[in-house]
Amino acid sequence: MHVTAPRIALVILLMLLTACPVGAQEAAPSSGGVRLTEAFPGGAFRRPVFLTQAPDDSDRFLVLEQDGRIVAVDRAGERTVFLDISDQVSRRHNEEGLLGLAFHPQFATNGRLFVHYSRAFQRGRDRRGVISEFVAPDATRSRADPQTERTLLEVPQPYGNHNGGMLAFGPDGMLYASFGDGGAANDPHGHGQDLGTLLGTILRVDVDAKSGRRPYGIPDDNPFARRRNARAEIWAYGLRNVWRFSFDRETGEMWGAAVGQNRFEEVGILRRGGNHGWNAREGLEAFRRGAEPSGDLVGPLAVCLLSGSVRRLEPTDGPPPPPPFPDLLSETGLFSDVAAGTPVAGALRYGVRSPLWSDGASKERFVVLAPGTAMTWSDDEAFELPVGASVVKSFAVPDRRGRQRLLETRVIRRSAEGFDAASMRTARSATDRARHW
Repeated sequence: MHVTAPRIALVILLMLLTACPVGAQEAAPSSGGVRLTEAFPGGAFRRPVFLTQAPDDSDRFLVLEQDGRIVAVDRAGERTVFLDISDQVSRRHNEEGLLGLAFHPQFATNGRLFVHYSRAFQRGRDRRGVISEFVAPDATRSRADPQTERTLLEVPQPYGNHNGGMLAFGPDGMLYASFGDGGAANDPHGHGQDLGTLLGTILRVDVDAKSGRRPYGIPDDNPFARRRNARAEIWAYGLRNVWRFSFDRETGEMWGAAVGQNRFEEVGILRRGGNHGWNAREGLEAFRRGAEPSGDLVGPLAVCLLSGSVRRLEPTDGPPPPPPFPDLLSETGLFSDVAAGTPVAGALRYGVRSPLWSDGASKERFVVLAPGTAMTWSDDEAFELPVGASVVKSFAVPDRRGRQRLLETRVIRRSAEGFDAASMRTARSATDRARHW
């Protein structure tokens, strides 16, 4: 198994549900932090799931509401309904709904756009994931006509969850789409490793061509275009539920964010013809005992989701907030050798006039300052810790051979908001690791 390290710049893929920057103006570079403000006036949207702009149109944003509406918002914050198909969108399950939108690269001249949604139950037909084309007929492309719908693709969904939903045109002009594994839990039908279904895959089709009876074309370089018992539309497979993906503007590579089962949320490069492991593997671990398919994987990274309103980041004058306190003592940067209890270079050791008895444990006290900072003193002999400083007190006890073993470490860290603290104990199985108490 080959595991690719995540690129820090692409953490943005997890933080944003957008296909474009939200800010209406460029901000001057700032060494401070950021804050969240309302991007659009007028209150919250109804279950917003995606934000984008049409090609060559920087004057308005399009917000997808899961119930079946696409709302256009101009620079002044004025809202209009761009498309409403809520009467045909299924919302019987929490994850169903209007999920994806992609504008044709020549939208300005042809008015074509594509949506990915869950179709409402119809007599004699079960739930389905649908990719349809609509047209915005007027010259201003101000509104799409619901009557122009042309269904490109329908995929039966055995359950209401894991619908995927992302749509995007790649640098090659092809339309890419994500479908989840069909839902429930654990991929009960084995769709992730089945090339005979479109579930658990990324698809790639040509919307400007036709192949046989299909209302779309199959690109000749699709990896399974000529493979028997495989769906020719598949670009990548072994995917549990890719919620969003995007293309690297420099390399053209596809980066996807997939929802995990119990342990891992994944961000990775989705390779042409790649088997990304599900349901034999979840994240970096085997999901089913004894199964380990080949494939590239990036992750896991944790994400925090916002709901109810669209937010943007703005520069602030103050310092950025401190990062979350690490789970492992070796990740704090306070020790050059955790096993030996050796402080990092530059640590300022200190003592106390009246040390307390601690059941025979020896104690090490020191301060670690952030680079470029210093402590300050006042006339009353009090000192001020700068932001980013950590005050450390570690406890060690002798082992059976008389060597000191790090037992507990207490850390108080100064942030812009005040102080946070953690007490960490060394795990019995590994002297170089410590966990929160």
